[in-house]
Amino acid sequence: MDPQRNTSGQIRPINRREDFTAAYPELDEVCASLGFGPGLPLQSWCTEPGWALLALARGAHPPPAPPQADWSALEISELVENILHHHHRPMRYELRRLGVLVDHVHGRDAVVREFALEPAFRRLEAGLIDHLEQEERDIFPYCLACEAAIRGRSDADLRWLEENPPLRELWSFTDDATDVMRHLSALIGAARKRIEDSDLALIQVGVEAMVADLVVHGVKEGDFLLPATVFAEERLQARHFR
Repeated sequence: MDPQRNTSGQIRPINRREDFTAAYPELDEVCASLGFGPGLPLQSWCTEPGWALLALARGAHPPPAPPQADWSALEISELVENILHHHHRPMRYELRRLGVLVDHVHGRDAVVREFALEPAFRRLEAGLIDHLEQEERDIFPYCLACEAAIRGRSDADLRWLEENPPLRELWSFTDDATDVMRHLSALIGAARKRIEDSDLALIQVGVEAMVADLVVHGVKEGDFLLPATVFAEERLQARHFR
């Protein structure tokens, strides 16, 4: 599984109206108000698209909370697909959207620079992207390989077990990232006490929505995907040494 580097739903100059609205349906109205029609990339429609990107970032809303379900009933492959669709992809979209807003307020307000919000956000962004890519590149393929072996779709090669990455340590990252997000939200709140800025309010709403999402994300991985994979490992080991 390759890391999902597709930027089609992100707020970037290379994307088209339909890319933006696929990720954020509410942006259809924003695009209409800007006069930005379908077909062309934003950078072809507008030679200096910074102002339009800012309007799109302001007009988009954080994704709604993932729907509740009995995740214990999902197979490993279903859990992986659920996590990719409901958490990884939206988080990439939101990091890009909030980054546009952060860059704007950082360049405009001395108070924001005083609180070092932009460096704090970039550290969070880099850590989250690294973690998502590690899961997609290493962890999820390992989980899927265990499931395939249990179902007899591939050989139960115990090299998977010998080379097993420390799954519990990797998934504990969600707790650390949640703490970093809450700290960033507190910094934004402190800055908002000094200045009135609607963009700061939007950033804080977005960060708090990401905190709520990451909690559910961590539960799906730590309480469901991890135990299911460990159980599959144990079955493979028992089959090998029988």
